Amino acid sequence: DVPWIQYIHKGIALHTAFWHDGFGMPRSHGCINLSPADAKYFFDRTAPNVPPGWHGINASRGGFSAGTVVVIHS
Repeated sequence: DVPWIQYIHKGIALHTAFWHDGFGMPRSHGCINLSPADAKYFFDRTAPNVPPGWHGINASRGGFSAGTVVVIHS
């Protein structure tokens, strides 16, 4: 179970990568790997807000607000 995952486009996500420390280097199928501290920081500060004790939510269901817009510059 990968904590603090935020899907940004289909199967591509921002998420914790506790299994390596080579951040900034290609490592997966397109996901953006973050250190656990950075992943939690973003998860805690972006929409939709999740109820206490929850670790994920589908923003398009249940009346929750839409997610935060993510702009990636390369």
